Amino acid sequence: MQPWKGLSIGALISIALVGCNNDDAQQQVRVGSGVSLDPASIDWEVQGSYDADGNCLINPGHYNDTYLTARVVNEEGAPLGGIDLRVTADLTGNSYTGFHVIQVYSDANGNGVADPSELVLGPGMPAYDTRTGRYTGEINLIARVNLSCTFKGNIFVAGTPGGAATSVSVTAEPPPDATEEPIDPVTGTEDPGAGTDTEGEADPATGAEGETDGV
Repeated sequence: MQPWKGLSIGALISIALVGCNNDDAQQQVRVGSGVSLDPASIDWEVQGSYDADGNCLINPGHYNDTYLTARVVNEEGAPLGGIDLRVTADLTGNSYTGFHVIQVYSDANGNGVADPSELVLGPGMPAYDTRTGRYTGEINLIARVNLSCTFKGNIFVAGTPGGAATSVSVTAEPPPDATEEPIDPVTGTEDPGAGTDTEGEADPATGAEGETDGV
C-alpha cells in the first residue's frame, strides 16, 4: 500500500504546501543574509567553594538563566522565517568538563521559564535543530549557566546564512592562600609584622625599652 493512500485531498495538499514553503524559505537566504545571537556574552565573577585540597566544588543548584534570541535577516535587515538552524554548546581550553555547566532550553511555550521538558542541550543532547519563527525570523532560548567554578565556553547557532555565538565565562575567586601576608587595615598593603610583638622606644622617664602589640 502506498503511504499516501487513504489520505484526503486536503491532507495531501497541506503536506505539499509545507514542503514547498520550507524550500522557499531556504531559498530566501541570499548573499548578505546573516545570523545574530544576543547577548554576545555572558560573564560572571563568583565566590567559589573549595575542599581541603583546593578543588572547586560544583553545586548543581547554583546557576543563572539568561534569555537568548537568535535572529536571521536578509540583506535588507528583514526577518527570514522558516530558516533551519542548529544550536550547539562547548567548553574551551582547560575548562571544567565533569559536569554540564552549560545547558540550553528552548522556551517553546514562550513563558520565559526554563521548563524541564524544554531542555534541548545537556547530557546526551549534543545539538538542537530548530527553525526560525515564520514572521519573526527568531528563535528564543534560555541558557542555564552553572556559577560554581571557573570555566569558559560558547553557545553556537549556525545555518545557511552563517553563524553566531555567545561566549560564556565564569570566574570563581581562588581559595584563600594561607601563606599570604595579612593586609594592613590603614595602608591597605601587606604588613609582614602584623600580629607580632615589636620592641617599643625607650621610656623617656625610666630609660627602659617597652613592648607594644602589633596592629
